[in-house]
Amino acid sequence: TPESYARLERRIAAIQDAGAVPFMLGGDHGVTYPAVRAVAAKVGGPLGVIVFDTHLDLSEALNGDRLTRASPVKRICEIPEVDSGRVVIIGAKGPRNLPEWTPLSRDLGIRVFPIAEVEARGMDAVAAEALTIAAPDGRAPYISVDIDSVDPAYAPGTNSPEPGGLTSREIITGVRT
Repeated sequence: TPESYARLERRIAAIQDAGAVPFMLGGDHGVTYPAVRAVAAKVGGPLGVIVFDTHLDLSEALNGDRLTRASPVKRICEIPEVDSGRVVIIGAKGPRNLPEWTPLSRDLGIRVFPIAEVEARGMDAVAAEALTIAAPDGRAPYISVDIDSVDPAYAPGTNSPEPGGLTSREIITGVRT
């Protein structure tokens, strides 16, 4: 995993050095950490991050491994150029969120918009507020979409299906915002 992450960081750095904006599609959500590291190294801080995810992904480790799909948000908050007060998670829900993750998210200053808040306020309002948190100075935030944030009726191809997620229309609106 560490070597795969290092290769990914080098490739993203090369894409940025060519003057392009990196865009990743597919893969385990753990790859978000090296991607954010590469972008943060290039653009500097403070970098905001908006994550669409059903899980908070704040594990210290999973089976002794610190670089997993259960820990990318925790690792991202450790990147010096990332301000954890500018990290936002949209769509959190479900029983796979560990009990210690909610208090940890508060301690780190992460703003979590649970799915119930998205439903009550609407994606337009939530995404607009998320953007003001992640990018109060107008600097572009890093955006990550974990497919499990989308209801499996719209996106069944995930290893962590959690019913009651975002609709396809909501995720498109959120990312566009």
